[in-house]
Amino acid sequence: MYANRDDMVLRYGSNEITQLEKGLTGVESVDSYIEDASDIADGYVGVLFNVPLSDPPKNLKIYICDIARFLLWRSKASEQVRQRYEDAIGFLKRVAEGKAILLIKNIETQEVSKPKKAKASAPLGTTYKGGVFSNNELDKMPSIF
Repeated sequence: MYANRDDMVLRYGSNEITQLEKGLTGVESVDSYIEDASDIADGYVGVLFNVPLSDPPKNLKIYICDIARFLLWRSKASEQVRQRYEDAIGFLKRVAEGKAILLIKNIETQEVSKPKKAKASAPLGTTYKGGVFSNNELDKMPSIF
């Protein structure tokens, strides 16, 4: 998990987290929702990084808390809670598309991990619509990636 209950309390206050916990069943917990949010994030981040991340950046922890909070509120989420959830998912989508970055720092070496290179289906600025070149020929052409 990329966050914990204390991170949720830090961001949203103990009153809100306690209120959310009252609506949970016996097998549910704030941590189980944080784990769900972490799994959702791994689905996006895993496109570029090996998951689970060993040292997640702070901004990812914030987004995980926003996703878990929305999941905890269920259908009673306020507009602000819903918007923060959508913003978090939007950021994760941009990370997966290579339009936003996560700076993953190794605690031991202090090196920042670089994302795995995602193979583009076609060079930038091209689309294949059954024209002159086959997909195999397009793959042989130079690309900026």
